[in-house]
Amino acid sequence: MLAEGDKGGMAGKPNDSDRVQQTGRLSEDELRKVQEAAARSRWQGEACSFVIFHRDGIEVLPLLPGRSVVIGRNSPADVTLRDPSLSRQHAALSVTDGAVWIEDLNSTNGTWIAGKRISRARLEAGTEVLLGAVPAALHSARTFDAAHAALINHDRFLALLDAEIARAAGFSRPLCLLMVKSCSSGNCCVSHWFPRVQKLLRPFDQLSLYGPETLEILLPECGADQALQTARRIREGSEALCCAIGAFPEQARSAEELLSVTRAALQQAGPDRPLVAEPDRERRPEAGSAAHRSQVMRDLYLEAQRLAASPLPVLILGETGTGKEVLARFIHENGPRRDRPLLCVNCGGIPSQLVESTLFGHMKGAFTGAAASAAGLFESADGGTVLLDEIGELPLPAQAALLRVLENRRFSRVGSSQEIEADVRVLAATHRDLEAMCREGRFREDLFYRLNVVPLRVPPLREHPEDIEPLARHFLEQASRGAGRPVPTLQAEALSLLLGWHWPGNVRELRNAMERAALIAESDAVQPSDLPERIRGNRSLPPPPPNAPPAPAGPVRLREELDRKEAELILAALQRNDFNRERAAAELGLPLRTLAHKMKQHNIRRVRYEKDPPKD
Repeated sequence: MLAEGDKGGMAGKPNDSDRVQQTGRLSEDELRKVQEAAARSRWQGEACSFVIFHRDGIEVLPLLPGRSVVIGRNSPADVTLRDPSLSRQHAALSVTDGAVWIEDLNSTNGTWIAGKRISRARLEAGTEVLLGAVPAALHSARTFDAAHAALINHDRFLALLDAEIARAAGFSRPLCLLMVKSCSSGNCCVSHWFPRVQKLLRPFDQLSLYGPETLEILLPECGADQALQTARRIREGSEALCCAIGAFPEQARSAEELLSVTRAALQQAGPDRPLVAEPDRERRPEAGSAAHRSQVMRDLYLEAQRLAASPLPVLILGETGTGKEVLARFIHENGPRRDRPLLCVNCGGIPSQLVESTLFGHMKGAFTGAAASAAGLFESADGGTVLLDEIGELPLPAQAALLRVLENRRFSRVGSSQEIEADVRVLAATHRDLEAMCREGRFREDLFYRLNVVPLRVPPLREHPEDIEPLARHFLEQASRGAGRPVPTLQAEALSLLLGWHWPGNVRELRNAMERAALIAESDAVQPSDLPERIRGNRSLPPPPPNAPPAPAGPVRLREELDRKEAELILAALQRNDFNRERAAAELGLPLRTLAHKMKQHNIRRVRYEKDPPKD
């Protein structure tokens, strides 16, 4: 795998090219062999990547002949990784005469290969290296590039999961989430077993790192049985791996719930139970289980507890990320319908032409692509509860059908005149101002009054900062146990940064930050360096300058201003990318489906000319 030498050059047996220089004589056959070997070496050198599995994810370094790359913790290293086990300039990689070399730069914690500390060594494809405590490996393009092209960061993975669940709900299709980790104490890093797992997956499956020891895999168009077969193949390839499966829509109806179910299953997986298809019900994370210190949140959950026994609709209001779905789940699980399904759907994520089909079902042949009849959300939830998240995004025709369901519990599948009766409790949630939408004609006033019988407002996290610490500790514990790691404490300075942040993403942002910290923390306490950069760089806002603009004379319509600004940003991105939606969505950090929805919402479309537009 490697040939070790000192810093002056490679030690060991002379190769064929050395013999050319020493003797000057080679037969034609020997010359051909040397030329072939040199060609192979050059190809391998030009097409190799050095892959580093570090605390924040994965780094892929393409290696080019004649160029040295220095890896370290800080500048002037070419590649900097925020890991305390690395020295400022830890090691250098170079490609010389087709061979890949790594040289330790007198680092404190050393560079290790096969358990031996090295000063300089030649790497072959597949060689695993330890830079301090950071695992890495050399891969050829043929064995690595295709395998790792789909490896995305966790935030991007969550966005894709949201978009795929919306698509699956709209077309009544299944999907699964598969999580894989090592069951053994050794070789637990993903780098040791990732290539074997990737070979068993389909080209369109999406993969991401959930910390350095766990792989999360999105399996679109995949039912629970098929996901189980995939997990078994992974287990057959390596008995040291554990797998957990979460299935949509059987076990979860939202991205948040699917992640929760799958992580709970992974927590229960181990050497004695290496494959968990569904977590034990009593060990699933309970909605609303995190302690709240603030009186406003205690009062909110007391009110929700009282409403749980009622059959009335509940309208849950609050900013994005405040925990509206968690509150809805709390209401369902504390009411008489707790043993029946709670089905959730994000109304903003359903294509407009499929909204009624998603909610009420359709008959075979009702529209293009309806190859078979399918039950909708209300029919599937008979006896249980339906949560209509982001109900403000529901198109007006679907609002009329929903009002009819609320009035007499009857509806018809798309393409059928036969009425279906369903006993369903309706919970609705939105971050929009529905009253303003009623005045603007974008939301039915009669539907608003029917839903607004019992409104509950979930306050943003900035309005109850006393809950930041207990929620942070709760999420830390949940994420650590789900990843099979010890639960770290919160260092005082890190807690101070959390308390000083304004949390525009509310509880969801806090949970994501704690999940990240639980996975990358290397000590028994979360340090400031384990928090996202935006929180680490937080400073108190300065007072307004003396020349600050005066307050407006009239009232400010914040929602209208935000909508206008959003439309301007989207239009600018589209114009910069010649109205290529995929490039514009990537620039804005939005799923393509979300961009299309917002373009329709803001009436943004490209003006097309029959001929080229006139030029000035």
